[in-house]
Amino acid sequence: PEGAIDPPEEQVPPNSTFSPNTTTPFPPFVTLPPSTSTGNTGQPTNPPRQVIPTPNVTNITTTIPPVTPSILTTYNNCSELEQDLLEAARFFADTLIDHYAEKWFQWGEPDTELFLGDDTFSEEDDDGIQNQAGSGGELEDDTLVTDEDNYFETNNQEFGVEEPDVVKSNGRHIFAAYGKDLVILDATDISVVARITIPALQTMSGSDLNDLEGRYGIDCDSSISSMLLIDQMLTVISSHWCESSFRHHNDDDDDDAVISDNPTTRTLVYDVSNPAVPALLSNSRMSGRYVSARAVESVVHLMTNTHVNVRDGLSKHLSPTKFFTSREWKYREEAHEEAARRIPTFVSQLLEGLLRNGIQCTDILHLSMLQSSNDNLEFASNNTCVFQSLSIVQTFDVRTPLSIEATAVFFPRSDWSVYSSHSRMVLAAKGWSKDERTGEFHQETYLIGFQTDQGETKPVSVGSVRGYVVNQFAMDHQEKDSVDYLRVATSSIDSNSGDLTNKISVLKFPDVNSDDHVMDIVGQLEGIGNTEEIYSVRFSGDRGFIVTFRITDPLHTLDLSDPTNPRMVGELEIPGFSSYIHEISNDLILGVGQHADPQTGAQEGLQVSLFDISDFANPRRIHNYLAEDMEHVYSSSSVQYDHKAFRFLDDSNTLILPVQIVSWDNKRNAFFENVVEVVGGFFGAVADFVTGRQEDVFQERTEHEYVGPFDGFHVYRIDPVQGIERLFTISHASESEMDDACWSPHHLKPRSLVFDNGNDLVTLKGHTVVSHDMDLQRANAPRRNLDSDVW
Repeated sequence: PEGAIDPPEEQVPPNSTFSPNTTTPFPPFVTLPPSTSTGNTGQPTNPPRQVIPTPNVTNITTTIPPVTPSILTTYNNCSELEQDLLEAARFFADTLIDHYAEKWFQWGEPDTELFLGDDTFSEEDDDGIQNQAGSGGELEDDTLVTDEDNYFETNNQEFGVEEPDVVKSNGRHIFAAYGKDLVILDATDISVVARITIPALQTMSGSDLNDLEGRYGIDCDSSISSMLLIDQMLTVISSHWCESSFRHHNDDDDDDAVISDNPTTRTLVYDVSNPAVPALLSNSRMSGRYVSARAVESVVHLMTNTHVNVRDGLSKHLSPTKFFTSREWKYREEAHEEAARRIPTFVSQLLEGLLRNGIQCTDILHLSMLQSSNDNLEFASNNTCVFQSLSIVQTFDVRTPLSIEATAVFFPRSDWSVYSSHSRMVLAAKGWSKDERTGEFHQETYLIGFQTDQGETKPVSVGSVRGYVVNQFAMDHQEKDSVDYLRVATSSIDSNSGDLTNKISVLKFPDVNSDDHVMDIVGQLEGIGNTEEIYSVRFSGDRGFIVTFRITDPLHTLDLSDPTNPRMVGELEIPGFSSYIHEISNDLILGVGQHADPQTGAQEGLQVSLFDISDFANPRRIHNYLAEDMEHVYSSSSVQYDHKAFRFLDDSNTLILPVQIVSWDNKRNAFFENVVEVVGGFFGAVADFVTGRQEDVFQERTEHEYVGPFDGFHVYRIDPVQGIERLFTISHASESEMDDACWSPHHLKPRSLVFDNGNDLVTLKGHTVVSHDMDLQRANAPRRNLDSDVW
């Protein structure tokens, strides 16, 4: 409908540069006029925008541009951002209403979950593979311990780029995250030197969240997500959240805020030169959920993700269930009226939430449709809402931690990946592209490149590759002949057949001093284990390794010496797969993963494999070790999904893995196909009652008894001639403790550290810390239970 819309009643912060009272309403199918903006010096500028038609959606257009260098500039003010958010919200509402109208009134099958799902992102554990190369800063005087013959640094992907972890060490002390406690242990006898509970978080109004919890029943919690140790500065990254967030009241609806201060990330920098009395140097609050971080020398790049509550703010109000009509045209008319009424308020609240959480409009890059060109916009449920996730990169020097620079970018979804080298950082976001020859849409990864070697995070380039990346290890920066390249491994699902196709793409980074800001593809390799899923990737100089799996495990060896012509030179098929691969020499690589049934592909337990790659065209598995091979037993290792749990000692060829084994015997009668508890009988009865079956569902079932569970570490010797030998095991919980003990909700992620020239092994897992003599293969000190004093 044409005409003015009453301004929203929502109040704007006094320091805001925008005013909802001057917001221009956007009726359906009307676009904003073209606009221009001038970016920062040395950055590309935005060309006049064109109205872009959307295929298969009648009359719906948008002025939000596709992925081009123009999006690398930040907004000059909040008014510019407000106009783009209004346009993006209008486009989202138009496509959503069109989708509902088609699905509901023509087919009678409303696909409400497409737009109403909660877009969340779990804390990134950076699954994948990497080089064993820690780079913690050197310590001075009496705290200095070198890493020669000691293995206590984090298992980082790139040399010289420190990754955060829940356990850090300077060689003399161990810093462990245990819930909301920072526990500092002496590496020699694992005695507790200090135990600090991180301070309570203050809300934006200055209230203590612990206070709010007691006074109003708000269930708040916090925990240490990760840490970085640089010189004698320990940066503790903590996450804080509440079950009940603060609310905005929109008309008669009680909706969550468009952007709330929940969850929140905080960085606390401690001086740990005296580990017994850590000194808190700074305490900074950052908006959003912690995702990941990297550190190069003393500069930290920390990434958070702020969820925009599009569901409560806009989309749920446009569902056909909200309108009492059975006529499509009537639904469209009323839904567009509702959208035109709500959009200005929604955008006003979004901007208010940004400012309230300390996010400046001038730190945000221009919005993009996350599409590849002006004529291939797709009506896709996960891309029409281009502002559902705000990803923020915050940069600071631990020596001056209160001076923080931020760059933010809106993405349609939260499941993006980050890769960082010494001088480059790449954000990889999921989008779509159109094949102009077939008219089909394909999965596409869009890349935003940042320059990070000048102590800042500067967006300098964009690019894209077909398919989606598995994780950070599917990306790698290589400098060759003074040219910088990005190698990317992706998988793509065919929209018709559903088949998987895998490829390697090599992109050239543009020169940072040139006017070119596009990462062009200069080489590609297709057809790598098609129809199979990529499980692990590793790039190592001019060589690459990819493991794919469906029923068997093909290990592919790649020649990447010519960036313009990557080649697959070898392939080996074996049962199972390696979800983590680690190069231990030029001729040998280790694989940690699962053995699998060669006929069905069913996973059967943990296996460690040693591969000979001396003949690169003909890789061979020369040794294989199964953690168990008994019936009714299953084993696994967290290394399969957490590369920081892996530890390999080069000087002694010793492998240390966290291992968990569950086992049972079937001395009793058969139960369907799964292990079940007594309560399963009740649920089975309910299910059969609902389906109308009359048979007795409380039939006799198998009860699988646990006969020997294990939770701890296995220590192996790796020998290319003698094979893989398990030397000894370290238990972190007895069978009774695993079954019956009452533990606190906090836990230690499995980590292993080696001190005293390779002789003292300290392992952390669950709730306990254990120290072992590697030579004598026995405990050095009593097991340390971190719950003993507090639970």
